[in-house]
Amino acid sequence: MDKEYRVSLEKKELLVKAFSEQANEVQVALSLNKSQLAEILLVSRPTVYSWFDGTTPQQENSDRLLKLLKLMFSAGINSTCLLNRRFVKQPVTDEGLSLIEILKEDDWNEAAVLKALSKAKELTSQLARQKKEKEIILKSLGYKELSADEKKDRLDTNLTLAEWDD
Repeated sequence: MDKEYRVSLEKKELLVKAFSEQANEVQVALSLNKSQLAEILLVSRPTVYSWFDGTTPQQENSDRLLKLLKLMFSAGINSTCLLNRRFVKQPVTDEGLSLIEILKEDDWNEAAVLKALSKAKELTSQLARQKKEKEIILKSLGYKELSADEKKDRLDTNLTLAEWDD
């Protein structure tokens, strides 16, 4: 199955899912917490929680979320290709606005939203490439990736030492 067809199929499947699943897709893909999701959808935080519990949203809220989902898919962003939280909060436009600031506006300029989403995705990809390059360099110098148990042990040790210093 080619990638374009798979993405198109995933988009169609998502658009017919329950509102709570659509909201979750936006939250995960844009690395948002529930408060930020509420701000973007112009509702209160308790309203977002009620949606996740199965309450049906008002039509205007559903329309706003659907519009955002379509823009995300146009930019190639979904829960399997999510944005780094840093590039949602930091300015990504020439005007110095962050993606979250743009999405908090009452009326979206869809071209501006799409441009900001695309820029945030580009920066996320660039950061991932840089991380991968560093890993390759470290491996070539003889460093090895720690196992999950080794990482946990080091974290436990660091936390213990931090508590000891107090």
